[in-house]
Amino acid sequence: MSRRPCRWRCRAAGRCSPRKSISSPVRRRSARADRVGAGFFETVGIPLRRGRTFTDRDERDDARVLIVNETLAAQVWPAENPVGRTVDLDAERWQVIGVVGDIRSC
Repeated sequence: MSRRPCRWRCRAAGRCSPRKSISSPVRRRSARADRVGAGFFETVGIPLRRGRTFTDRDERDDARVLIVNETLAAQVWPAENPVGRTVDLDAERWQVIGVVGDIRSC
């Protein structure tokens, strides 16, 4: 199954898979998570605030990396840089590589 965005769904592009729940080792939080590929945020105009976006290498290596939005970052890591932090997703540990701006939901 491709990791490339398959369609725009108001808040994020879906991989055509069920929503996932993200929980932080700091505090338990739930958030919507969708898989997107390299170039997604640039393509739809979601600004990068910290760190970096996904690369083709992340996809090729099946890296356990993720990007969070500003709201989740502020709730889970207030007054801290979330880049480099880890979260548990589907019983696996993932590393935050970037923070993007919030987008308006439908």
